[in-house]
Amino acid sequence: MNTRGTSAYGMWISGSTTATLNGGSITTQGQTAYGLLSGSGAATVNLSDFAIATHGTQAYGIYGWTGSTTNFAGGSITTDQASTYGIYANAGTVNLLRSSATGAGTSITTAGTNAYAVRIQNGGMFNATGAAIRATGAGTAAIVFDAPQAITGIQTPAPTPGLPTLPATTPLLPSTDPAPPFAIVTPVPAAPTDLGSDVPSPVLTAASRAGIAAPLRAGGYNMALQDTTVTSDNGVALWIYGGIANVNLSNSTLSGGGGAINASARSGLGATLNLDASHSTITGRIYTDNSSTSVVNLSNNSVWQVTGSSNVTELNNANSLIDFPVTALLTSAPTSQGSYRNVTIGNGYTGGSGTVALNTYLNEGGALSNQYTDRLLIQGSASGTTTLRIRPTTGSPGALTSLNGVINNHEGISLVQVAGASTFNAFSLAGGYVVAQNSPYEYRLYAYGPGSAHGTADPTQNLVGTGAGYWDYRLQSAYVSPGGEVDPEGPGNPGGGIDEPVPPDARREVAPQVASYLSAPAAFLQAGMTDIDSLHRRLGEVRDDRILGRDRGPGEMFMRGYGGSFKYRSNQSFQAFGYDMNADYGAIQIGGNLFKHFTDNGTWRFGAAGSMGWLHYEPTAIDGPSTTRASVYRLYGYGTYQSQQGWYVDGIASVGWFNGRTTTDARGEVAPMRGNSYAASIEAGYPLALAYGMNLEPQLQFVGQHLGFDNVTDADGLSVNIGSQNQVTGRLGVRLTRPFDVSTGRITPYFGFDVIHAFVGGTSVQVSDAMFQTGKYGDSMMFSLGVNSVQGASFSLYGRVSYQKSFGTGGMRGVLVNVGAKYAF
Repeated sequence: MNTRGTSAYGMWISGSTTATLNGGSITTQGQTAYGLLSGSGAATVNLSDFAIATHGTQAYGIYGWTGSTTNFAGGSITTDQASTYGIYANAGTVNLLRSSATGAGTSITTAGTNAYAVRIQNGGMFNATGAAIRATGAGTAAIVFDAPQAITGIQTPAPTPGLPTLPATTPLLPSTDPAPPFAIVTPVPAAPTDLGSDVPSPVLTAASRAGIAAPLRAGGYNMALQDTTVTSDNGVALWIYGGIANVNLSNSTLSGGGGAINASARSGLGATLNLDASHSTITGRIYTDNSSTSVVNLSNNSVWQVTGSSNVTELNNANSLIDFPVTALLTSAPTSQGSYRNVTIGNGYTGGSGTVALNTYLNEGGALSNQYTDRLLIQGSASGTTTLRIRPTTGSPGALTSLNGVINNHEGISLVQVAGASTFNAFSLAGGYVVAQNSPYEYRLYAYGPGSAHGTADPTQNLVGTGAGYWDYRLQSAYVSPGGEVDPEGPGNPGGGIDEPVPPDARREVAPQVASYLSAPAAFLQAGMTDIDSLHRRLGEVRDDRILGRDRGPGEMFMRGYGGSFKYRSNQSFQAFGYDMNADYGAIQIGGNLFKHFTDNGTWRFGAAGSMGWLHYEPTAIDGPSTTRASVYRLYGYGTYQSQQGWYVDGIASVGWFNGRTTTDARGEVAPMRGNSYAASIEAGYPLALAYGMNLEPQLQFVGQHLGFDNVTDADGLSVNIGSQNQVTGRLGVRLTRPFDVSTGRITPYFGFDVIHAFVGGTSVQVSDAMFQTGKYGDSMMFSLGVNSVQGASFSLYGRVSYQKSFGTGGMRGVLVNVGAKYAF
């Protein structure tokens, strides 16, 4: 159907007529033309997979007039001129539904200046399921709801929900924040000219009835949007223009370039909005004028993206997120107050395990003029629990907030203020801390207020009223002592009548993963020493092979498993960030002698091997638990000379790599732990015959290791440079052996004692702008018991248990087990 001319009708269904059409289109060209006019009277219109387009000013896609019901399932409505309406529900009901044939929803698009995609007036009703509603022009709004000023006795298909309790008047936004750009309020359209009811009613067949989905049921002051997207490119997405409105969002989105929601007065009477959002997204500011009220309930993982300073009367945040997204202005001007936003709440806030994500410039703070952050300002009371997720602004220095060695209530950065009743734990930081990208030192959240263990709030910091009788939740530099967290204590609280200074044995607290970074060199060097080990742990008693004449074959294969648990004690003090550590390492190694060369004086063996190990370590840190797990891989080439006199020289060269991850309780996986390793070893031993068939074998070994750690940026944005770590270790030891010949070969038990010395002390690890000194690998003694068994002509078994004990100011202690087998061919 196509119409041309002013005030033309594509279709008009009036009286008690029922019309059902599946498929088709209506196009109008004139000013104030109607695509579909439904009503007046109890007309019912069911359109499925229909397309309506208007091309004139002040035109209507669908006009739902008094008492009528229009169900529009699938299809589209478009307008492209100024001051038009996609849908105008003027005392009538319009429901947007999914097509029963395709499952697709309806799209509404208005492109003209001052055009509304949807407007509801005079007790009209509008609901949508699966719809896409969009207004793209200047001065537009996606949905304008002129809600009823009072509930009347209108009969509705379902019981009408009770009116919300009218809360206190919502506070105005700060005078520096301009009101959002309202869409121009177009005049209320005149009622259509009555053309009579001479069009016969269509026959509604059973098939056509089945093709129409049932509309959502709601009362005259209710609007339900389900699986629906509402967008206004330049204006507000939802405008409650006076009256009482209950709006239900379910799996839906509201997004407006000029704001998400406006609640404003109509004809001098304010708006009362109660918005329930379930698993929905709201993008844009929410503005409530000084004669209106708004209650916003977020639940079921809903998200409110706060793009501009907003004000509401009540805000309930249940398992949902209120997010202040990063903007171009914030990135370009992080130290401008105008780059940040506030949400001001006039009556009360309830947190039901909800989250608020704020942008904060992490500096020393202090005076309000030196604080740059998004804020939640509650002029009423706060209850429940809410997690604050802080997003450090680019360039945050991570500066110290306590400049005089005393933690005070005016220091740091105020994030949340509550004028009324609240609790110490109403707000908490995600993971318990936040750090700047440029610094590993923690900020924690401290609550000041009536009855707080930290003392009362500072009246000069009050943004929600006057005086000190309010709650102030502030970010401040965190300190720890060997006994735990250092908390500020205010006057009149435990700790004395004056603010307590930071204890002399305390230091600044760092992110928990820093302890793992500083422990990494010692942990991976210990794994390397365990892999390199010694000749007898790798090949068993090679001297017995020669004595028994089993070493004349072309080669031999071996396999061994080894590992142990270690405890590391750092030589660095607590204040110098020294961390002890518990570690476990286990590995398997497979290799073989690929070439043998015999001379009159001895035997040369050359071979290769590979190993795969698993390292796990946990530092002991007051700063918080962290764990690193890594897989360690190595390839070896070695050569051994065994003299006829019994002495030997063994050399090994190794190349390897490792791949792991560091985790914390606060953040989960925070960083990969990757890198490469190189090692070389030279070992010599000479057995001396003693009485009773015993032999004493002095040994000397030097091991050089190089570790190269990849530079990474962790989950807190910290740049981590563990860098190159080098160590040279010397081992001076002795073995006491006593071989026993048995019918199947020879068994040789032994006792070993070694002294291990690390020639290189601690090295440096850089985390963002902080340089830390690691503990040294340290010196230790090792006591070992082992046995080698040569069985038959080809097979050997060997095992060893060792206990390592550190001495001096730091080092390793633990137990190592080694079990291996060798087959000669």
